[in-house]
Amino acid sequence: MDPALICFLAIIVMLTLIFLGVPIGFTLVIVGVGSFWLAMGLMQGTAMLAMTAWHYSTRWIMVCVPLFILTGMLVQRAGVAAGMYEMLNRWLGRVYGGLAIVTTWACAIFGAITGSSAATAAAMGSIAYPVMKKYKYHPELAAGTLAASGTLGILIPPSLNMIIYAVLTEQSVGRLFIGGIIPGILSALIYALMIYFRARRNPTLGPKGPFYTWHQRWESLPWIWHIALLFLIVIGGIYSGIFSPTEAAGVGAFAAFVIFSLTKRMTLSKLLDALGETGRLSAMILIIIIGALIFSRFIAVSGVADQMITWVAGLSYNRYIILFILILIYFILGMILDVIGMLAVSLPIIFPIVMELGFDPIWFGILITKVSEVALITPPIGVNVYVVAGIAKDDISTERCFMAIFPFFLMDILTIIILIAFPALTLWLPNTMMGQ
Repeated sequence: MDPALICFLAIIVMLTLIFLGVPIGFTLVIVGVGSFWLAMGLMQGTAMLAMTAWHYSTRWIMVCVPLFILTGMLVQRAGVAAGMYEMLNRWLGRVYGGLAIVTTWACAIFGAITGSSAATAAAMGSIAYPVMKKYKYHPELAAGTLAASGTLGILIPPSLNMIIYAVLTEQSVGRLFIGGIIPGILSALIYALMIYFRARRNPTLGPKGPFYTWHQRWESLPWIWHIALLFLIVIGGIYSGIFSPTEAAGVGAFAAFVIFSLTKRMTLSKLLDALGETGRLSAMILIIIIGALIFSRFIAVSGVADQMITWVAGLSYNRYIILFILILIYFILGMILDVIGMLAVSLPIIFPIVMELGFDPIWFGILITKVSEVALITPPIGVNVYVVAGIAKDDISTERCFMAIFPFFLMDILTIIILIAFPALTLWLPNTMMGQ
């Protein structure tokens, strides 16, 4: 059977299984092995499954996945989010929309350690939403801020999505992590400015927060030392060349355990819960990666990738027009797939095209991570919206929550345009890394 036809049928089967509710990881394994079976025989398909599973599950870089997940789980269960939120509130809350701006930066900081958008939205939502409700913030601004700002967890490093991108495309995890810092800060800044100007124009959306003296502000700074120290150890160690990403993940997980044990916030039940959740998430991600790599191998050895590259090279369109089309495809995929599934399904097909167009792989990785954020707040999947709607269910419906994120969606589009227009915003820090 013609490999191009097999690839087309594989995509149809893959989408069908996804719509039927089959987990992404098993879907990709079935499609990958089935493709090799049709093209080269059953023995070749099963052999490819065994070799890929063994080779990639034993790679040094894969150790990052459970260790960064464990770090995030320890932070999430240590109860540091409340102190961090109160510290930011004392410094930034006394402006129009101040509590919403505080929520944006709190989500950015908390997400920088947990690496999970849904966990960030859940943890900060349970803290920030009651406070914004107390000071009579409009429910749509409060819910929209939480749902959108929670997405910053996958852009500001460390990020599981960046690790998956790095493994599937054989790029540097460290460079991706460092490349996400400025775009992450830019995203949070654009959100904050939008909130401020909306609230200043209509103070009923987000009135000013409580007043705090300078003494009260300064005394709150130690409340954030846990997260600041962890970020410095992990990201500072990677940037300076002291640690590889895998070593940084191990040091970060150990540091998180020590820090929260010393603060007496960690209990045995919390530790066991964190370890159990780490195991479940790590197994799920590993299956997805193995399935995606098998499918990617088929596309490579079948010659389909070469055909796609030749076809793209023959197009007379400007490469940015093709990039725009690819981004639209990601927006559509985000409506039916979760973020990890979207990357796993698309990258084996799209990444060779991007390389043929001459785009930097690190820049594209950060751009697609930002595009993936949009998937977390767009219907019908919109995981973050459902999380926040559950927290604010007494004040706002899920439908209104989806409407509330529209201004933030526009800001995401603005950020994506800026990142495309100015690639140096993404590449400057990675290019200054030691040992690069």
